[in-house]
Order: sequence, then C-alpha cells, then structure tokens
Amino acid sequence: MSYGRDPKTLGAVGSYRQAASKVMKRPKSGSKGGGGFLFRDTYKPSLISPDMIRLVPGNYSIEVADDNHNVEVVSMPNYKYVKHYHARTKRTCVCSGGALSHVRGKRLPCLGCENFWDGMHTDASGKKKRGPMGMTDEYVFNVLHYAGYHEVEQVDRDTGQVKMGPQNKPYTEWVVCLQTYGVACPPCQQGKAMSNGRLLHWPLGYAHYNSLLAIDDQIGRSCSTCQQMDTIKTLAWLCQNEQCGEAIIEVGSTQHKPEDVKKLTVDKVTCPKCGFFGYLGDYYECQTCKNPKRATLFDVDMNALRVEEGAGDNKKTHLQISRWSQPRPIDERFRALAKPMQLEKIYAPTPIDIQARVWNLPLPATTQPQQTQQQQQQQQPAQTPYQPYQPQRMPPNDFQPPAMQPQQPLAQPNVQVLPLQQQQQPEPLHQPSVQEQLDQLMRPLQGMYKP
Repeated sequence: MSYGRDPKTLGAVGSYRQAASKVMKRPKSGSKGGGGFLFRDTYKPSLISPDMIRLVPGNYSIEVADDNHNVEVVSMPNYKYVKHYHARTKRTCVCSGGALSHVRGKRLPCLGCENFWDGMHTDASGKKKRGPMGMTDEYVFNVLHYAGYHEVEQVDRDTGQVKMGPQNKPYTEWVVCLQTYGVACPPCQQGKAMSNGRLLHWPLGYAHYNSLLAIDDQIGRSCSTCQQMDTIKTLAWLCQNEQCGEAIIEVGSTQHKPEDVKKLTVDKVTCPKCGFFGYLGDYYECQTCKNPKRATLFDVDMNALRVEEGAGDNKKTHLQISRWSQPRPIDERFRALAKPMQLEKIYAPTPIDIQARVWNLPLPATTQPQQTQQQQQQQQPAQTPYQPYQPQRMPPNDFQPPAMQPQQPLAQPNVQVLPLQQQQQPEPLHQPSVQEQLDQLMRPLQGMYKP
C-alpha cells in the first residue's frame, strides 16, 4: 500500500535516531577505553539530586566510515569525537586519527592510536587486553543547566595553585552553586559573582548516550506543534523514493516483532517494490492537531541524574532521566543563553607533538601533516622525487622511467682502454664432450655424501 508523501504527516528523511545510529557505528576492528575529560564548562549530572536541563541543538558535520571504510559526512545537532585516555599519566587527548581511527593502517597520524594498538595483547586465558592507552567514542551535547553558577579562580590540579594569566590575573571558571542541592556553598559564603543558568558542553560515553536515546523514543510520542504528550501515533514506515512511497511496514498489520521493527527503522533497507536503498520515512498522525511534528530530545526540559553502582575499580555510573516536560519553548529567562557552542573547535584533534608532551611519550621518527579524512580524500597523491634512504611509493601502472644515460667505464691506472673493434679476438674455446660436461657438473657434489 502506498500512503503518498504528504510533508505534514511524513517524518524528515533521516530522523535523529537514524542519524545517531549511523554516527554510533564504527568500522570493524576497534575497542573501547575509559577516563574523564578536564575541559572548562563541562557538564556532569549531579550525584545528589536531579538537574533540570535543556539540550540545545547545533549543526555539526561529522565524518563517519562504514565497514568498507568509505567515509561520508553526516549533519548532526550534537558532536562526536574519539577520546584517548592514558591510565598511567591520567591524561586525556582528542584523537587525531580521523574517521578511520579505529582501523589499523588507515588512520591519520595519532600517537594515541599507535599506543593503543601496540598495547593490545592476549592474556593467559586467551582474552584480548589493552595496555594503558584507551580509545573511546564520545558524544557531546550543548546543554543549558537551569541553575545558579559562580565564577571562581581556576586551580591547577597538579600543584593546587591558582592558575595565573599573562597579566598576572587568575584564570576563572564557572561552577554550579551547591545551594541548588541543599548543601553549603563556599563561593556563596565568599560572595562570588553568580549567573542564573549556564550553557555547557556535555560529553557522554556509549552507555550514557544509549540511555539518552532510549528516552528519545518515548519523547517522540508527543507533538511539538500542539505541545501535547502521547498524541503521536505511527501508522507506517515508507520507502523514501519519491516515485514509490510504498509502505514497507504497516504498524497495524505487521508480523514483525517490536525489536525487529526498531532495527529496520534505524538502518538503511532495500525497498522490495522499487529496489531503493535508504532509510524508511516515518508516517504518523497526531490525535489532537492536523499539523503533527514528532518531538525530540531538543524539544523538552528534562531531569538528569547520575547514579553510582559498584565499588573500587568497578565503580561506575549510569544515567537516569527521571522525567521530562511536554514539548515547549525554552524558558524566556534563559533564551539568550541557548546558543550552540563551537564544539568542533573545543574538541578539535590534539596535535601529535602535544600528545607526546601530555603523555610523556616519544614522537614517531617521522610525522606527517595532520588533516581530516575528508581533506585526505580530496588531495591528489603527488609524485615525490627520490630521496636516498627514504621509503618510496610504488610507481603507478602507467609510470614511464626516465631514459638512463650510458655509464662510462672506469679507467684503470696505467691501462689503456681500446675500442672493441681494435681488441684482439680470443681463440675459439675448446668444446667439451658430453661426458666432460657431466664430470664438470658432478665435481662439486663429490664428498658431500659419505657411504
């Protein structure tokens, strides 16, 4: 059955969940690590009581690669990067290996990647283990935290001293007012300046990001047009070919299990009618309005809390989104703060020389200029001149070697070199018989075998 392509009832080509699924995939061959970041203005949900927050969408271009190592650019409202954390130095850098950073031999120069792969080994039980260098995918959001923040002096975590600027003025940072959680707040007691609300960047690991995506499905049942909750009903998932529009999945009659429907709707599929390969379009209706628009994570205010579990080295946290509002605009008191950050600059790849200094590791013998995977594909390979003792690329199939000049014979002292026609021709050589040739061939073998 074909439902047509009414833009009022058909979801955008490539929903947030579909785009997120593509960005979360990594090329085959890789591992995960751990550790925390130490950037300014980084948000972490409270461990005491839930925070009221709002995700602010941006527009970021992210390079992703498939299992065939093809690289494409995806536009996302949040950002993604790869983090390297060194367990011994307890220092973090942003990977410079590009979209193929998880593929050995195809990444751009990155000291973190080199040490990660070199540290991989197999233990006595046959399990793969990594060394001190970790490698983790992280997903970053702009988040508006509805709470008071104080401006305080920035303290160096190694020396415990206040960091001073070039004009002998201390560097400052903004920290949340602890009275938000009903706790005594030293900056309040010191009379530090305070702002109402703060825009921060929120890096999430794989597990926390999945927790956030799980509630996106539930938030999507609400309509951002009429701002009513639980009024959106999915009718079908359609082929995105403009000449087709076939309903691949009809919710009311499908025999697929819910988990199978979810998998089919976040990955690209082939239309059985026209053969088009792409994402399915979400065809839905709202029970209270005629211009439905499915709500997303960026349309609601939500309560976020981190919950600790485990102990010692096994201690970890999981993200808990306890509740969220109906779809609504950002509170006008905080609207001026809701401007997305330049996350691509905040989380720009760490230069390889700085990686070496931060982790106290030696630089590779030779390093190449760093560039993005997209720039690397656009750049045409150049023919480089021969340099002694340097490895060279193999010449292309149509390579024509330069004409070689005839080499002049070396003159020997006190010896006159005559032209060939003036040299005396040698007498004809003796032609040995067959038996003499066999004797000559067998002579080196005599004595090798003893009876």
